[in-house]
Amino acid sequence: MRRIRTWNSLVAWAFPFRAVGVCILFLLGFPGAYGQSPAQIQVWDWIGLTSLQSANTLKGTQLSNTGSVQQSVMEFLLAHNPCLRDDPRTGLVLKSYRHSPVGEHFCYRQTFMGREIYGTEFKVNLLPNTRTIGTHYFFGLATSHWPGSMFELAPPPPSPNARPTVLYHHGQPYAAWLYEIHDELQNDHRQVIQAFDGPAFESNLLRYRRGGPRDTTVWVSVFNPDPLSTARTMYGGAYVNNNDRDTQALGQERQFLPVSMKYLSDSIWAENKYLKLVTEETDQHIPWGRNDTFDVSRSHPWFEHLMALYHLSQFRAHIRSLGFTQLMDYQITVRPRAFVSDNSNFSRLFDADGKGRLNYGYSVDKIPHVDDAEDADVLIHEYGHATSYHANLNDADGAGRKALDEGLCDYLAASYSHSLSDYRSDYVYSWDGHNEFWEGRACNTSKTVLDYNASKTYHENGEIFSSALYDIMLQIGRRATDAALLGSLYSYADRMPFSDGALLFLETASLILRESEVHAACSVFAEYGFVPQDYCNNSIFEDPIQVPYSIDHTAFAQHGIVQIAFGHAFTGTIQLVALSGQVLMTEKLEGALSFSSMSHVAAGPYALVISNYQIRHTAKLIR
Repeated sequence: MRRIRTWNSLVAWAFPFRAVGVCILFLLGFPGAYGQSPAQIQVWDWIGLTSLQSANTLKGTQLSNTGSVQQSVMEFLLAHNPCLRDDPRTGLVLKSYRHSPVGEHFCYRQTFMGREIYGTEFKVNLLPNTRTIGTHYFFGLATSHWPGSMFELAPPPPSPNARPTVLYHHGQPYAAWLYEIHDELQNDHRQVIQAFDGPAFESNLLRYRRGGPRDTTVWVSVFNPDPLSTARTMYGGAYVNNNDRDTQALGQERQFLPVSMKYLSDSIWAENKYLKLVTEETDQHIPWGRNDTFDVSRSHPWFEHLMALYHLSQFRAHIRSLGFTQLMDYQITVRPRAFVSDNSNFSRLFDADGKGRLNYGYSVDKIPHVDDAEDADVLIHEYGHATSYHANLNDADGAGRKALDEGLCDYLAASYSHSLSDYRSDYVYSWDGHNEFWEGRACNTSKTVLDYNASKTYHENGEIFSSALYDIMLQIGRRATDAALLGSLYSYADRMPFSDGALLFLETASLILRESEVHAACSVFAEYGFVPQDYCNNSIFEDPIQVPYSIDHTAFAQHGIVQIAFGHAFTGTIQLVALSGQVLMTEKLEGALSFSSMSHVAAGPYALVISNYQIRHTAKLIR
């Protein structure tokens, strides 16, 4: 949310206990009772809660090669978490699984006698095409604090989507219902955990900014990315909102650009494979026609629809071009004129495998702000929240985790605008903000991690991360920066420390970018205080597995030849893998001292996987 909300009460505790290792009990403290109306349920949040271990403490740990990958991950979790072994009533349930170009990502929630314990999470990220630990997060509950017997559920559940869970409050366990409320008309999206005869808590689900038919190519009139960036001017004079009315100056900043739309029954509709536009206005409908040009002015209600369809389609194509073909691969519902408000949001769908909706505010004469979907920055920021959620299914719990999400979404918006116009592109929301209606935000802060404070807004803290990412983009380019950032999203966990956003970015970058690009990114993060300078000199390039071989990187870069010299006779398998995870080449060797093979691959990053019964190692190759 772009503006600061005033909560009725906002408290969170971390309760110490006797468990060995990294098991942590998170407690929330608010009074309440089962059966309260939502208005009486106080707001909860997580603040400043972190793992007792660094996320990469166990990096390089080799998992068992017997059984499935999921079985070996479970063995790893049991070996390193006594709280999962001390009581036969304990268990784990898989919350989410993702396969990405940068690895495999498992997320579990702890259970008590088959019922999920709210707030627990065990996240394991494996390096690509290996059974090797990359990063991890353990947030578990010590069995010494468990109840002596199971609870009885009290029917009926308060919502059709409710599911049973266990809630801890001041060390006391409660049987509870976990459910979500979605009221599109009221723009009301909340998660509620409600105990029987005990406390109740509520979290707003909105990710606020700053807050078989054929397709055909259609030309649409849009701002690209906004009228101020293309006119290379600041808000004022002829370039003001003018109550959403047309002016000659603003009209001249429209551009006609191509976008894919659905063609059905001799008509063209503003919809495609990845975007479905919806209108809530009874006197309006989504854009449609029978010719290939949609020429509307910015005062027409269709203008925001065309803006949303064009820019979100462009950004989705950008994600795909980076190799993330399974990220945002569903048709997301978009409401370009969702409600009369100078605010927008992403609202998730409950139990829908990371899917959700995008909602954008618009103006009327009594509330004369810039319509949110008229600014590409707003469109991309909210789509960034949807992308983050689809990659990791996090609840975005914790002040640090929420600040990271706001920061990375601001960066994605600013870098998208920068790819279209370099005029003040570090000022996020160039048209919608930085004016008489709202102050906007920027990716040019002088703050560092030392200025981070959990009592500040997520957006204030997020500017530190967005500014670091923006500076990295200026040094190594948008494609490299976005590839590392999007890849890192799969490894995110709830309540992860704020500084770990840089750590996971660098972990991913070390797999897919050139060494010079990783060093440049690390140096920027060091300037902002995310990592110490010696981390850039050593840690990100440490090889956790020593294998006696050498690769001719020059031969691959110049000619596409995979060439390896082994330190001793090698028996095993060689694989060349694309960033998307597609295996391009597989060769089996028997007692070989060298290997050479021509590969006809395009320019870009690849993984070379060398494995046998003892080792499985991945090296990065750049064509």
